[in-house]
Amino acid sequence: MQKTSHSMRAAPIALVAIAALAAMPCLAAEGSGKAPTAVDEAAAQKAYIERSFEKIDTNHDGQIDKQEWQAFITAYLQKQKQDFDASFAAADKNHDGKLSRKEAQEANPLLAKYFDDIDADGDGFITPDEIRAAMVQKQMESVDEIKPETPAQK
Repeated sequence: MQKTSHSMRAAPIALVAIAALAAMPCLAAEGSGKAPTAVDEAAAQKAYIERSFEKIDTNHDGQIDKQEWQAFITAYLQKQKQDFDASFAAADKNHDGKLSRKEAQEANPLLAKYFDDIDADGDGFITPDEIRAAMVQKQMESVDEIKPETPAQK
């Protein structure tokens, strides 16, 4: 079964990213016993941006240069790869290097929902390479869709 849509294969990644972004304000308000308000969400977003900026701006000059950005992204992607590899290994119950539909369902129902879209070669299994290809495609599409506004543009 030949697949024709890279964006279809990446659909689970989009949903996971949306869920993670939506959860960010909730995590900030966690333990407060109340639903987050728009103020909570704005405060959580501001705190997240400030914390991220401080982490990336390693020379603390108030600016992020290309070297700092590259070092951060390299470390971030390495951490993502380690987390992915560990998650895949845990889901791969029979240790054959690929996930059956059953293994995907047991590990992550969202992954199972888009199983056929991720299974690029149609062999009934999804491999780390197929999942990574879907993730990279979606990340590239997401970057292309972002149009940040500077304060002057608002």
